[in-house]
Amino acid sequence: MTGLGRQASEGSQDAVVAFLSSPRTYGGRAPEHVTTHISHIFLTERRAYKLKRALKLPFVDYRDVQDRRAFCRREVAINRHAAPSLYLGVIPVTCEANGRLALDGDGQPVDWLVEMRRFDRNMQFDVMLDGGRLTEGILNRTGDRIAALHMDAAIVRVHNAARDFREILRNLAADIFANVETGQVRDCQGWASAAMQSCARQAFLLDRRGRHGFVRFCHGDLHLSNICLWDGVPTPFDAVEFRDDLARIDVAYDLAFLLADLELRGHRGKAQLLLSRYLSATRDYAGLTLIPLFMSARAMVRALTSAMKGHSTAHHIEWASEMLASRKRARLIAIGGLSGTGKTTLARELLTLPRTITISSDVVRKRMFHELPERVLGEAAYTAAVNCAVYRRLRRDCARALRAGWNVIVDATFTDAGERAAIQRLAKDAAADFSGFWLQGDEATLSARLAARPKGPSDADRPVLKRQIESGTGPINWHVLNASAPVLDVLSEVQLRLCEEARGHGVGGAKTRCPRELADEANQTE
Repeated sequence: MTGLGRQASEGSQDAVVAFLSSPRTYGGRAPEHVTTHISHIFLTERRAYKLKRALKLPFVDYRDVQDRRAFCRREVAINRHAAPSLYLGVIPVTCEANGRLALDGDGQPVDWLVEMRRFDRNMQFDVMLDGGRLTEGILNRTGDRIAALHMDAAIVRVHNAARDFREILRNLAADIFANVETGQVRDCQGWASAAMQSCARQAFLLDRRGRHGFVRFCHGDLHLSNICLWDGVPTPFDAVEFRDDLARIDVAYDLAFLLADLELRGHRGKAQLLLSRYLSATRDYAGLTLIPLFMSARAMVRALTSAMKGHSTAHHIEWASEMLASRKRARLIAIGGLSGTGKTTLARELLTLPRTITISSDVVRKRMFHELPERVLGEAAYTAAVNCAVYRRLRRDCARALRAGWNVIVDATFTDAGERAAIQRLAKDAAADFSGFWLQGDEATLSARLAARPKGPSDADRPVLKRQIESGTGPINWHVLNASAPVLDVLSEVQLRLCEEARGHGVGGAKTRCPRELADEANQTE
């Protein structure tokens, strides 16, 4: 048997696919064979072997066997950055002297495989999400992990990042037009026009980020199916190796695929929880301006792959277009109260509101000391000077997010009247609406909660609570809520207040969709 030859068709791999599908290749046990749009994957008990399909698609050309070898080597090299223990190497399928195929034999190589350790597919994020197992803790660790990978990635100085992204949009639109059904072409054209207009409006910011190091060699295909929990660590794998331009991108565009994947599946709250955690590490709040455009483009990538598989694309196109629609002015929602009143829980529940992130003083403090939010800090981190620095940084980050057009839920004790006034002034200076909520609870209830709650970003304990009570808060002019009530009751009251305030800003008596209505709509799929 000779080599498969250059510019081979996919049919020329039939013998290799049959060999890799055979139980005899693995000592008598049949592998699981998974076919993706660009690969054959053969799963044994301990190993996964990936064969690149000899085909040409709009974004990749694997027809040349020597190119497939090079792409296999490149895939291993790139993915070892994020998943060093998953990727073992590249091995050949060889034709032996007796004419039979072998795995990594002594004969002539006829094709090439990426060899990986097999992970439990139940630990793949899309499966975990469907099973209700993609928890807040996992999402927080994922935000930390992606942030660390992005900050460690190689910088590519780009002076025409807007031009490069226009080219991404242009190529994406052309590929979509070539694959969607005729009846959807007009909708795709509408999306393409709106995306180009959005890109033109953000050209200055795109170019500035290209010059300032936000364009890096990223994963490039960072969606739910390409992340797994490996040894308890969120681990991205299967990064783009076949085209540098798809991986040499703005870090926010890389993250946007995962965010879009979560939202497209009806989990806006999880997407914005992960985004909030990521931003707490990178502080790239100005980049929020680009997230809607980036998520819209990622949704159209999903539309393209769905169209290529013969599946419906209507949901993806509609959602992508909605992401580009204009939004009303941002709102700053401040949640204050003594330790144990449930501020963080309430903030998390409100993350189902559209285009919303949360910023927590507890998390800001941990990041200032270069620690993960769940690590306990010593007394030196809680001096009056540090407290002032925490609130200063919190306000600075809030201002950037508000100016980017996003709603911000800020979670802090706000026991000092000056800090409450400062956060309210910040909203005015950022031309944003403001809503302040104060959670009020009795000492016995709050003490019991502090004693029972699991380890998290807050280090507050009973002595801290006692000092807060003794110091006092002064008059509270925010909405006062009963922190002892069930969280859903508190949430309902907050949503009602937000709804009333939103309608109060309606124009000409027109009906305004308020946060409560939008949250109820989101909760139908959350």
